[in-house]
Amino acid sequence: MGYKDDLTINKHELDIEWMNQPRLFAEWGEKLVNAEEKVDKAKAQLELVRAQVDSKIRLENSSIKVTENFISNAIMQDKNYQKAIADHIEAKKQQGIIEIARKAFEFQRNKALDRLTDLFLSNYWAEPRGKAEGLINSKGENAHLETLKSNPRIIRRKQEVGND
Repeated sequence: MGYKDDLTINKHELDIEWMNQPRLFAEWGEKLVNAEEKVDKAKAQLELVRAQVDSKIRLENSSIKVTENFISNAIMQDKNYQKAIADHIEAKKQQGIIEIARKAFEFQRNKALDRLTDLFLSNYWAEPRGKAEGLINSKGENAHLETLKSNPRIIRRKQEVGND
């Protein structure tokens, strides 16, 4: 299950959502720590591959004088180094996505739960009762009467009945 599914809130089960919020936040916090570890490992691997390729190039070219620029260019072109770079970039991407998820849980979902709870406490989703229900019904009736009064067939019929 992805973080977008975990961010979804069921407004009819706010109590359960509130109880799940700390657990979800902790889970995504742990995922972030794990992602940061992967980034650190990928970076260390990148540095190791760079050092290994550097040593290999220097050994292979020990009979001639090579410049640092030549060695840097050769390192960049090495397939193992290219793979290590790609792995590091992918690890950074995953870390960024998980950081977004953690922040969404910390700020956005928490704020949404607060606001939804406020709406619930103010009976936002309650059925209208008493005076409010009467007002709603009378407004509906008034709108219906206004529609009937403007109906051309009814107006014509009233005129015909009035002439008889």
